[in-house]
Amino acid sequence: MKNTISARVADFLKNYPPFNEVATKELENLSEQVRIIYKVKGEVIFTIEEEAHPCFYVVHKGAVVLVQRAE
Repeated sequence: MKNTISARVADFLKNYPPFNEVATKELENLSEQVRIIYKVKGEVIFTIEEEAHPCFYVVHKGAVVLVQRAE
């Protein structure tokens, strides 16, 4: 693995389930497909009406708040 960002991602993920059960080489391959995005506090990741995203999200630092607005 030559990409230092993907190496750092693999190093982070290997500490958390289910990634801690994934073989090292597979985890390295997965981490090469990562797209890193930054969100500011209060920024929406997705809404309830939205179609499912073709990816999953992992929070490195910070927190996510789930809010369902009353109609």
